[in-house]
Amino acid sequence: MTVPAGRFGVTVVDVPARYRLDGHGFRSGDVAVGQTAQVSFRLVKQPAAGSGLVVHKKDRISGEPLAGANFVLLRCHDGAVGGSLTTAGHDGIGTVAVAPGCYDVVERTAPAGYLLDRTPRRVEVPRGWFTELTVYDLPVDYVVPRDPGKRVPIQSIPSGRVS
Repeated sequence: MTVPAGRFGVTVVDVPARYRLDGHGFRSGDVAVGQTAQVSFRLVKQPAAGSGLVVHKKDRISGEPLAGANFVLLRCHDGAVGGSLTTAGHDGIGTVAVAPGCYDVVERTAPAGYLLDRTPRRVEVPRGWFTELTVYDLPVDYVVPRDPGKRVPIQSIPSGRVS
């Protein structure tokens, strides 16, 4: 498409059936007179049939994918095990086919060198679709940087008349 010079934005408004958008559906940039700019979006094909869950496991600090996390899916209505999965590969993704319904996803084993987070994450898996969930873990040896010298003091917020 041709756009006038200056700032531009592109928004994805629809994707083909059985595909989903990976990431945000908006891109923006600047284009100068006589120049071209390129934006791209990644589409991921959904499995042909069934329902399930796709878990992305990532490092909370760097955002890098993590393999080796094991999760159990507990049905919301009775707490029974509905499935389990382990993240694998360079993309840190685990996938499991499950019946449609509500599940609490609980991490059972953290990747080596990471803290286990047993916080249940509730997801709804619709019929014929795979729901996605991203879970972050902190490294075992991570120290939160604290520098009191760089803190910004809280200032009072006036209420009512100020003049």
